[in-house]
Amino acid sequence: MKHPFKRIAFIYEGISAEDQLLKNLSSVFFDGQTDVSIITCPADGNIYMLWNRLKDDDYNTNVIDVLKEMSVSAKEQLGDLRPSNFSEIYLFFDYDGHSDNIPKEYRNKDILAEMLDVFDNETELGKLYVSYPMVESIREIDAGKAEYRRLHIPLEEIGNYKHSFYTASDFNNYSAFDRQISLIFSFVRKL
Repeated sequence: MKHPFKRIAFIYEGISAEDQLLKNLSSVFFDGQTDVSIITCPADGNIYMLWNRLKDDDYNTNVIDVLKEMSVSAKEQLGDLRPSNFSEIYLFFDYDGHSDNIPKEYRNKDILAEMLDVFDNETELGKLYVSYPMVESIREIDAGKAEYRRLHIPLEEIGNYKHSFYTASDFNNYSAFDRQISLIFSFVRKL
């Protein structure tokens, strides 16, 4: 029996690290699956920008349409694709707790918990996955031990975080990810 064709959207924050990482992981996990098409698309902004826009519309606007309005890159990448063209939507964003575009009325609240409640289904508004403190934290994995080198980063240190591990990382090149490294990443993520 032939399975129906699935188009899946991977929406992410930035244009460089996330794009390279998600395209590579897509090729690792979906290589040879002719019934699945992965569309990777940058939001050109953080999750708070996207969430705030959807919240302003009482979540009546689809993520795909909002992205096309917010981002020139997303509009080009998505072209004529409509929300109904996607069977699943996944959102990959950094925590960015230090962000200055969190609406003022939410700065002392746990809006991450609210966002995880809103973005809790890949077939509706999307399923949100949050990297803490950012996607580059994958470079914290010790490949030999299949564990993170550091499990806690104080919020006040996040501004300098990216520069703290570049020289000691086992994963400086996202395009070098293969199935074994991806499985290590999956294992560590569950910890």
